Amino acid sequence: MPRPAPRTLALAGTATATATFLLTARSDVLAVRLAPLLVAFGGLAATIALARRGQGPSTRAVLGTAALLVGLAVALPPLHSQDVYLYGMQGRIVAVHGSNPYLHEPGAFADDPLHDEVSPPWRDDRSNYGPAFTAVEAAVATVAGPSPTRVRVLFQLVAAAAVLGALALLRRAGVEPGGLALVGLNPVVIAKGVNEGHADALLGVLLLAAVLAARRRPVVAAAVLGVAALVKPFALVAGVGLVAWLLVRRGWRTAAAASAATGATVAGGYLLVGGPRALEPLREAGLQQSRSSLWAQPRLVLTEAWVAQGRDGGTAGLEARQLVAALALAVVAVVVVAVVFLVLRRADARTAPDPALVVTAAFLAYLLASVYVPAWYVAAALPVAAVCWRSRGAVLVAVHGAVLSVVYTYSAHLGDDPMAPALRGFSTWVVPAAQALVVVAILARAARTALRWWRGRGGVGSTRGPTAVASLR
Repeated sequence: MPRPAPRTLALAGTATATATFLLTARSDVLAVRLAPLLVAFGGLAATIALARRGQGPSTRAVLGTAALLVGLAVALPPLHSQDVYLYGMQGRIVAVHGSNPYLHEPGAFADDPLHDEVSPPWRDDRSNYGPAFTAVEAAVATVAGPSPTRVRVLFQLVAAAAVLGALALLRRAGVEPGGLALVGLNPVVIAKGVNEGHADALLGVLLLAAVLAARRRPVVAAAVLGVAALVKPFALVAGVGLVAWLLVRRGWRTAAAASAATGATVAGGYLLVGGPRALEPLREAGLQQSRSSLWAQPRLVLTEAWVAQGRDGGTAGLEARQLVAALALAVVAVVVVAVVFLVLRRADARTAPDPALVVTAAFLAYLLASVYVPAWYVAAALPVAAVCWRSRGAVLVAVHGAVLSVVYTYSAHLGDDPMAPALRGFSTWVVPAAQALVVVAILARAARTALRWWRGRGGVGSTRGPTAVASLR
């Protein structure tokens, strides 16, 4: 009997392991949660590695397997995050109660049948999602009514449609099976994007559409990116990459028109739902911090130092969050600009038919340096990364998503598990330290590259004269 081909084993391994993870991830034993997830990522890595050598599975095999996994993800209740019920409640605030979720939190409607399904930490928070996603929430709430089951299935179906739509766009764009696998076979997309019904799946297909549209219609692409920012505002990070690429590739007029299209789309959307008042929840959301962020330990150290000085614990904690959030925002901005500068120094990025390389790099910088990055945020970046799936940036985005998925298998109620101390330490120390090192390396390389460029242009310390400088222009 002939042995199965390596591509068949890799594809079957990642599909079976991902399906097993969907079925067992609610276990109270960390090993049961982790084992299939690690095998799934290993199978995905093998599939992509084989595809890079031209020995991977066919497009039909990847898409067929992806469709089966998406179907299974929709058939099962959400694994860990219960955000679909928050979405449903925010939709009911609009569709049923006739109120504004940017001005009123779920707790103001405690008698609503869906209120108790919302996780307690989010019941007192106003919506920090964009107006476009609020429209989706209201539409789902209208169709689903007060049924929690219908709410979660409909949001899972929205996410499923977004992922399948992204795969269709990728195939139409001529992306190879390795790129399709990066999205369709990825446990981050299947488990976090589809099964948990996160808005990031919808964000991912919109960002992909914007990147592909930039090949021929840059202003339309910028408007689509504006719609993406009306799903989740952090999509504007991708706008930095898009506009910078257009500036290099098409000139300042096109870049300015694209910036105006994105800005007008975002401004128009928020004006419809309350203007500046609708932006207030974003400032509150900026105080949220995930445990694997590189900013988590600095915040704790700062809080403890202020408490030791005699300050009230609650006040110290809040002010530490505020200070760290401001610092993180500044660092994210600098790192994103640095990464975009570095990538656009490469000829392949400047001459590429679309800004996928630059947008992927900008998103990676955000994922590394932001104060709050759960695993499902990566699902928004993967469709764009799939366009340039052979690049180092795409690999780093995929690895980052895998690491965060492993980290988020741990939760506080599993503290007595024998594996808990190791996974908790990995989550709160190793991952943040690794992210910090990468961020520092990016900034150092950007500084060296900028200095060499400046000297080459005749800046301070250059030995070139005016004639030589003029010739370089």
